[in-house]
Amino acid sequence: MIDSIFIAMSGLRGHQRGLDVISHNVANMNTPGFKGSSVDFADVFGGEPGGDDPGASAGGGLDASRTTLDLRAGELQRTGRDLDLALEGEGYFVFREASGALRYGRGGGVEFDAAGRLVGRGHGLEVMARQADGTLAPLRLDGLRSSAPKATHEIRLSGNLSSTAGEHAIDPLPVYDRLGGLHKLRLAFTRDAGGGFERWTVHASEAGRELDAARLEFVGGRPLGGASTLRLSLGLAQAEAIDVDLVFGSEATSFSSGTTSTLAVEGQDGRAAGTISGLRFDPTGRLEIAYSNGQSAEGAQLALAGLRDAAAMRPVGDGLFAYGGAVPVPVRTAGEDLRVAGQSLELSNVDLTREFGALILMQRGYQASSQVIGTANEMLQQLFELGSRR
Repeated sequence: MIDSIFIAMSGLRGHQRGLDVISHNVANMNTPGFKGSSVDFADVFGGEPGGDDPGASAGGGLDASRTTLDLRAGELQRTGRDLDLALEGEGYFVFREASGALRYGRGGGVEFDAAGRLVGRGHGLEVMARQADGTLAPLRLDGLRSSAPKATHEIRLSGNLSSTAGEHAIDPLPVYDRLGGLHKLRLAFTRDAGGGFERWTVHASEAGRELDAARLEFVGGRPLGGASTLRLSLGLAQAEAIDVDLVFGSEATSFSSGTTSTLAVEGQDGRAAGTISGLRFDPTGRLEIAYSNGQSAEGAQLALAGLRDAAAMRPVGDGLFAYGGAVPVPVRTAGEDLRVAGQSLELSNVDLTREFGALILMQRGYQASSQVIGTANEMLQQLFELGSRR
């Protein structure tokens, strides 16, 4: 009867362990990337192994010390945040602790810290990228925090410069110096007809100060010969002088249209210095950066781990796992079978229906083990009473 109590106590502990696991699963049902687990129940052999008498081999109770991870993917939820990432396919994001140990997880809520490192939101571990030689390195913004300025060297013009108008002006005309400073110029066209040509004098000025002038000629409404490009030397205020080409494209004409001219700037190749205005990852896990000056750049590509051995994975909190297997972890990048979904997070894979079903079984098992202990206790009391009557 004493053995019965100890055996039933193992049942209480085992079903309590099962209840703890269920509680943990349910508590994390809304934790992104969380993977549920279940308790593996196994009987304990309590007799002499190899004995000839089957009746001498009694059970030793319940072993509930082992759990099994459920690595099924959870549903994806759109969040609208550019740095919320999820994986479509079998794989894990790779994180690195300060000690250098690698951790793996499906939770893709990330952010850039003050040092420009991509880290997991909450736990702060570095997110790893895969370099061209296959090695791992932290994903950082080194060298990508800004977009360099560029001086204007070409201004493209299009539209009609009326051959019956006397003058036309483009004001303001944006021009950038070598440091990215913006200068607003005035480009004035003055007509000087004669000799069967349409001659125009082009004056460039800044704040009333003339910078340079050039001659533009049209024949049959089109720029004459190689005159479709005019070079101006601009001594900009408080900046180095730059040479700028005025390019009159195929849409630049000079036909009669009364006093109305539509000649205007189609575009120019200068720009100011740019700061980061947007960060996102494409489906291959490549970092894409947008800058305030309209430029863009690409960063490193996320490293993804192909882990499939649940028995070698150990939860370490924050939705992360440590790997203890003998086979090296294969590291790859996204492809057709494994894609990175932006503005999304993977939800927990906890199935409440299944958990509540398991909860009922744990409750019944606990009650049954408790009943066994109560019965054995009554039998012991009866035995003590019999002994006291002698």
